[in-house]
Amino acid sequence: MRNNDEADLPIKAVQAWVDSKGHLYPTKEAALYVEIERLLGHVGTGESLAPGIARVLVEKRDRLMPLLKAFGAASEVIEAIPLAQATE
Repeated sequence: MRNNDEADLPIKAVQAWVDSKGHLYPTKEAALYVEIERLLGHVGTGESLAPGIARVLVEKRDRLMPLLKAFGAASEVIEAIPLAQATE
């Protein structure tokens, strides 16, 4: 129950998401984008492409995750062969 002092405050409690550096974001997607951007680092010359890449990775994650899982499994089992043999 609120007391009279709380009713006069111009602030309110909200749900927010926190990244690994302690910064608050209004959505979990926004916090995730920043974490991925940080992982990628600066991409490209001039303004970084990392923010756009982070958003594409999140948007296409349902298609990317199976590929990454298959890549991990394949790299443990398949031995590399010389390129000349692969094109025969």
